Amino acid sequence: MIIGELLPLLVAYWPIVLATSAVAYLLNNKFYKGLNKYPGAPLAAYTNWWRFFEVWGQKSEVTHVALHKEHGDIVRLGPNVLSFADPKAIKTIYGLNKGMTKSDFYPVQQAVSKGKRLQSLFSTTWEDYHAKYRRCVNGAFAMSSLVEYEPLVDSTTDVYIERTKELYCGEKKQRCDFTRWLQFYAFDVIGELTWSKRLGYIEKDQDVDGIIEFLNKFLSYAAPIGQMPFLDLILEKNPLKLQLEKWGVNKKVFPVTKFALDRSGERKDEMQKVRETGIVEKRPGRGIDLLTKFNQAQHDHPEFMTDAQVLAASTSMVFAGSETTAISLSSVFYHLVRHPKVYAKLMQELDDAAETGAIQQRDNNKVSWAESQKLPYLDAVIQESFRMHPAAGLILERITPKQGIEICGEHIPGGVIVGCNSWVLHRRPEVFGADVDTFRPERWIEADSLKLKEMKATMFQFGAGARTCIGKNISLLEIYKLVPTFLRTFEIEMACDDWKTRNAWFVRQSEFYTNFKLRSVPREVPSLMFLRKTSGVNKASSSPVETLMASRSIRTAWQLEEMGLDYKVEFSERENGKAPQQFKDDSGDALGKFPLLKDGDLTVGESGAIAEYLCEHYDTSNKLLPKDSATRVKCQRWIHASEATYALHALAILYTRWFGADNPSAAEKIEQGMSVNVCKDMDFLENELAKSGGKFLVGDSVTVADCMMLFSAQFILARQLGVQGKKWEKINQWIKDCENTESYKRAVEKTGHAL
Repeated sequence: MIIGELLPLLVAYWPIVLATSAVAYLLNNKFYKGLNKYPGAPLAAYTNWWRFFEVWGQKSEVTHVALHKEHGDIVRLGPNVLSFADPKAIKTIYGLNKGMTKSDFYPVQQAVSKGKRLQSLFSTTWEDYHAKYRRCVNGAFAMSSLVEYEPLVDSTTDVYIERTKELYCGEKKQRCDFTRWLQFYAFDVIGELTWSKRLGYIEKDQDVDGIIEFLNKFLSYAAPIGQMPFLDLILEKNPLKLQLEKWGVNKKVFPVTKFALDRSGERKDEMQKVRETGIVEKRPGRGIDLLTKFNQAQHDHPEFMTDAQVLAASTSMVFAGSETTAISLSSVFYHLVRHPKVYAKLMQELDDAAETGAIQQRDNNKVSWAESQKLPYLDAVIQESFRMHPAAGLILERITPKQGIEICGEHIPGGVIVGCNSWVLHRRPEVFGADVDTFRPERWIEADSLKLKEMKATMFQFGAGARTCIGKNISLLEIYKLVPTFLRTFEIEMACDDWKTRNAWFVRQSEFYTNFKLRSVPREVPSLMFLRKTSGVNKASSSPVETLMASRSIRTAWQLEEMGLDYKVEFSERENGKAPQQFKDDSGDALGKFPLLKDGDLTVGESGAIAEYLCEHYDTSNKLLPKDSATRVKCQRWIHASEATYALHALAILYTRWFGADNPSAAEKIEQGMSVNVCKDMDFLENELAKSGGKFLVGDSVTVADCMMLFSAQFILARQLGVQGKKWEKINQWIKDCENTESYKRAVEKTGHAL
């Protein structure tokens, strides 16, 4: 009855009704819960569309800083949203047991699998669920676990340094899109840490499976849609689409989800065993990866941890673990190249630490986590880079409890979205000084203990409280290791006027172009002692000795070059085919045999022992002596066969030639007999090369096997020791490939080796 009477009126006066409703709606927003007393952008109080379009413009961090400078510590960003700039608000908003919960901004970022949302630690709004989930996986991210993860980070770092040399310092030198290149590093480290397998970004120098492109688009979607989360229920996670996925009608899969499923599927049987027994098979020098720890948590907490939780944890590693670390790394390197004095001061600290032994000698100039923690200026540079350019560029939203809560002396009603933006907090002059817009690492060294405590408490790049980024320690491990390692290896120059940034939830950088140049690293280097052979007369036989500039030292020199280690060369010319007595005495070796390697107070003799010593102490990435048992055993066999088999049989013939001049027929008979062994040895080498599947003895990369065996093969063929005129096609090609490597050429140049 009433509806029948009202309907004609609504139809007749709909413009007035519509306008009145709109005005009422806007006024309700303006005065909602008494928040009208807080200033902000004029439109922000009336509608969330203001913050939607503000975030869409991808410069929100700039807007938020400007609004707080203009209006003070509390700024209204929406009808029901307040931003706080006072660092005292951090403990209240993000502290324990405050009754705060995450807003609907976060579920927008949830991945989906088979029509179901994946509730990750980051994206869930259920505090009880978060607490249980975190208890299950907390150990995997604890600071004590860093020791286990460091070898995994080192493995990727070695590849990264080598590829940087190849792509940006070699003959085809090109400028580097540094932010993109650092993101490739961060992704491959996450692959190594999560699945013990790099994802291929560095090796391929490309976005594998388009994951980075997907993340860029996804975050560009999530940031503005997260300001009005109901839009996500219409566009991406509407019930109909999710139901169709459950039924298998819509088979769309989040690329990141598929990526994580594929990587985990590769180790399905291994993980099944971990879930059933809880027993983890430790691999020496490799550490236990996160996928294993997530599955171990599933065994330990079967009442909570399911396959879905393991998958969610893995996908969140890709989502958050790579993006934020890459942004922070870019910030460090950008601010260094923009501030030459800071750059020079940091390099002085690193060089001094290397000279005093505070940084040990390692291949690719790697710096350990423990060493990085003893470098105060490095810490200051990284902290200041975090301050100037934190990754997250929006407020970290929380909802006040029903009864309301007091924040910075203001009673905020229940159900209000509140939060802090790290870009605002990090520019508080009363905390960081009047020059907050200036990059000045010295502020972290000059501050007294109380001021330093206040500064660190205000730093918000990883969030705060119970929902602090769980991967914080892993990110710090990557940053504190890569920055000094990269700086010790390369000189960096800006190759553009400036970078560009855009705030799509995370403030990503782009067009940060640089040039790299290899730098020499000041340090006490190993010394390689050897004899350089010259023509002479063997007194025992009175016959000329053709010795030329050949020495086993080329093995060690090539290995040192392959490992990227600096070294000194000490040599002496032979006198009548023998080492001068003074050179023997100076060597400190009782036998007076060469080559020798002097490393600090240690002297290592015998080329095979030297090879193993260098692999054990400097080849931390297992580049020259791989870790897997089958390949390692092959390499070790070649190390010993080079002398115990190949040199032994060949030298028997050479000595027969030298000392059998008085009885030519006997010498010839001995040589013919020994030639059988030499030919058999060379046939074996030929067959092994045919089976290697690559250019070198155990694949496509140089190993210690090649470093040791090359000289033996060269020596046999150059002297024609028992080869009986035979030719071995694959051996000859292998020798050419070895001799054509840049590392071998450098070794020849330094030692003067020639056959």
